[in-house]
Amino acid sequence: MLKGIGASDGIGIGRVMIVVEQSLDYIPKEVTDIDAELQRYRDAVDKFCGNTMEQAENIRKSTGEKEAEILLGHIAIIRDPFMGGEIENLIKAHQCAEASVEQICKMFIDMFSATGDDLTMQRATDIKDIRDGQCVVMGHAAAAPRVTMQTLADNCEDFYDVLIYHMTTLGDNPCYAPHCFGHFRHVSNFLSANSREVVERREGDFFPAYFKDVPSMIGNDIPCDVAVFQVTPPNEEGYC
Repeated sequence: MLKGIGASDGIGIGRVMIVVEQSLDYIPKEVTDIDAELQRYRDAVDKFCGNTMEQAENIRKSTGEKEAEILLGHIAIIRDPFMGGEIENLIKAHQCAEASVEQICKMFIDMFSATGDDLTMQRATDIKDIRDGQCVVMGHAAAAPRVTMQTLADNCEDFYDVLIYHMTTLGDNPCYAPHCFGHFRHVSNFLSANSREVVERREGDFFPAYFKDVPSMIGNDIPCDVAVFQVTPPNEEGYC
């Protein structure tokens, strides 16, 4: 590589990458062999994920972890159980795979774009981080992530056996609703009016502890796969 102080606009020497926009045009058609079309869609998803994972690994080696995570996010989206389920439902209704993917992707884009709210859009990203059988540590009291909790409750059918830990919660907790039973199980250090009924229904556990002991318990006595908190915007010094 040539180094020095540029005296003029000069020229650049190096490899050039040409990005070619691929045509995504297709001819919509009614599907008659649903099983074959479902398999064609699943094979395409597997191929996309394999190619994207290979690209992400190359980027990780050449550029860095953060840049590779962008591509890994693409895989997480196409593997999302709810999104995939909706696409397959359209295929089962005799719609071709291309049209089904386009329709569901447009639905998600329109839904999140219509909010115009950065917080809501970020919460959608949070939901994709949570998987079956994991333990989610929620912020407590005023730091409880209200939008995330409501979104989890609204989409509880997409989850199974997720352990949600709250030190304590204030007000209504939508994840405590009876229809969430089996999808979420709750652990709390302090019982209040909103959580006592959950423990009485044997849909949650009471784990008494001093406030001072909780930080050392998280990650040890209390596993933590995903942590979600709500904070204020940072001040001029960067503190929330």
